[in-house]
Amino acid sequence: MLASLKKEWAEFNPRGKDIVAYSVQVGRIGEDAPREPVGDNVLTFAWI
Repeated sequence: MLASLKKEWAEFNPRGKDIVAYSVQVGRIGEDAPREPVGDNVLTFAWI
């Protein structure tokens, strides 16, 4: 089981910025537009 998990994780690029499944986007009151979305790949590897 651990070997299969390692194989699946190896497919992800830790420096990739592509959105795979979801993203987070923030904005502030008074700004014209929200900031660029942060993809799930970036959030995952930042947390790990």
